[in-house]
Amino acid sequence: MVGVYDKATNTVTFRRAPLVRINTVVKSLKDSRGVKEHDISNRIMEARNELGEKFGNKKRKAQIRAEERNKINMDQIQGSASIIST
Repeated sequence: MVGVYDKATNTVTFRRAPLVRINTVVKSLKDSRGVKEHDISNRIMEARNELGEKFGNKKRKAQIRAEERNKINMDQIQGSASIIST
């Protein structure tokens, strides 16, 4: 139900509304829950990095290598999750 307030007559009218289902997703737990991330953003970043490696300057190439080194692979740290959380 949705309530609509009319200022002119000072009344509230209730109307039927369609049911809207909302799912909450915690971004930090997306990979561990199996929720698929948008593939388009990953493909864009991969394409951008590939172009940067081919045509970028030294600074950009170093930045791309540093970003790849700092990526966390959730499959590798899944077993050590209990050690990290305690």
